[in-house]
Amino acid sequence: MEARYILVNGTFRCGTNPNRFTKNLTITLTGSGNGNFFGYGDKYLVVEGGGTLSLHGKARTPWVRLTQTAPQGATTLHLEDHDWKVGDRLVIASTDFRPEQAEEVTIVAKNGNRVTIDQPLEYMHYCGTETYRNRDITECAEVGLLKRNITIRGNANSDNTLLGGHAMFRSGSTIKVEGAEFQRMGQVGRLGRYPVHWHMQRDNGHGQYVRSCAIRNTFNRAITIHGSHGVAAEDNVCYDAEGHAVFFEDGVEQDNRLVGNLVLATRKPAAGEEMLPHDNSLDEPQNRSPAAFWISHPSNVIDGNVAADSFG
Repeated sequence: MEARYILVNGTFRCGTNPNRFTKNLTITLTGSGNGNFFGYGDKYLVVEGGGTLSLHGKARTPWVRLTQTAPQGATTLHLEDHDWKVGDRLVIASTDFRPEQAEEVTIVAKNGNRVTIDQPLEYMHYCGTETYRNRDITECAEVGLLKRNITIRGNANSDNTLLGGHAMFRSGSTIKVEGAEFQRMGQVGRLGRYPVHWHMQRDNGHGQYVRSCAIRNTFNRAITIHGSHGVAAEDNVCYDAEGHAVFFEDGVEQDNRLVGNLVLATRKPAAGEEMLPHDNSLDEPQNRSPAAFWISHPSNVIDGNVAADSFG
């Protein structure tokens, strides 16, 4: 499906839980990013009050960890239990001080939980147990699945303009998304134009979720929760996002669930592209990096997440 924009007032459904969609659906948003249709700009998927978005792709293992170190030059990964297959695209988190050592690879063969990848690793990715103050801590690189069978994406020109698609879920809408991929989403430097964005849902958010999704190669955050309470972002892989990746916008957001998410390779915006000064604090002595998780209210459930790295 190709569309300049999609405005949902009724129901947009592709699969339910437990009746998952098992074929392939790709939605490409083709606008230039410079129009303004119904007040939401251009190149969007917006669900208005009273609308429902129900996307449920195949159930997939969203991310696991290595079970042994993958040395530089390796073409084999030893992984925790997963359901991945030949052809799946993965990202391996950096275990160095340099976040650019995250690497994308494709599975070309599989034997149990050992997979063969399409190219030798450029960097070592560590897995081992370290002891700190008499406590053993296992430290192993995280590996995330980047592909899903339902994809919402900006068109290829988004990489040149940095004006990808954006998805906004308005007050009174109902959002249930599982097993989808958001790619080339978000519009650089533009307020409210985020890849996945609950917008002013207030108490209507309870029971809504975005989970087991891949949100990758984005130009303005990954997940934004704005003025919304009770939503769940769970078991997502957020990779290569610009600015604070998972973001509570106003600091009033409560009763939300951030559980089991993997966030890696969060990029600092270029000067002039930052949404807020603390996305890119070039003028501060600390020269801060953007946050994988920007959490501005204590009354939320934050559990089992991983912030793998962020560009300084």
